[in-house]
Amino acid sequence: LSFAIVLGVLWVWLRAKERRRFQTLGFERSGQTVRHILRGGGVALAFMLVCVLVPVVTGQATLTWHASEIGSDGLLFVGLLRGFITQAVARRWGLIAAVVVQAVVFAVMHGANPGMGAIPFANLVLFALFASAWTLAEGSLWGICALHGVWNWAQGNLFGVAVSGNTVSDSVFSYAPNEGSIDLITGGSFGIEGSLVTSVLLLAGAVISWRRFRASDHARASDRESAVLEA
Repeated sequence: LSFAIVLGVLWVWLRAKERRRFQTLGFERSGQTVRHILRGGGVALAFMLVCVLVPVVTGQATLTWHASEIGSDGLLFVGLLRGFITQAVARRWGLIAAVVVQAVVFAVMHGANPGMGAIPFANLVLFALFASAWTLAEGSLWGICALHGVWNWAQGNLFGVAVSGNTVSDSVFSYAPNEGSIDLITGGSFGIEGSLVTSVLLLAGAVISWRRFRASDHARASDRESAVLEA
């Protein structure tokens, strides 16, 4: 319900104040839409598989069959909000400021979650930076919405890992740190998002995605727009 209210307010603001369509947040349809969605979901699943298997293979955690009932997570809310914040801040203060602001907002939104600590907070910031770079590289929110949705779904409903500190009751597998395990590897009570394994993957993903962006037509378009605004 809270997500629906936020989306409704955002829709009204875009229509009444900014006089533009909701799709301009990053949901324009193109021949690349399906590819963006599949690539985002695939990368999320691969990342989560690595994050879970590293602690299991090193003996720090146990993964067991738990149940066959699988839930689902919404794909749109975080992507929509991120798209609006990035666009709004970029127009006034530039692209770098926009990326930083939305990353801080994203991390603070999770600040009161159970098990929060320095590494989990740093990973939330890294995820937000990675998501921004990914979105800029593709020029669309389709891929990052799929990535974020599959990331949460695989984490909670597939592998049974706490999602940002919040446990999920229905999952295919059950993930549990072993007694005496190292929280920096397993993620501790916050879940795998509190692991240094996740930190490494997100940092690498952010760097690669940013390089993709700087080499893309979207970067050249952004540079031209910034030059016009400065003039």
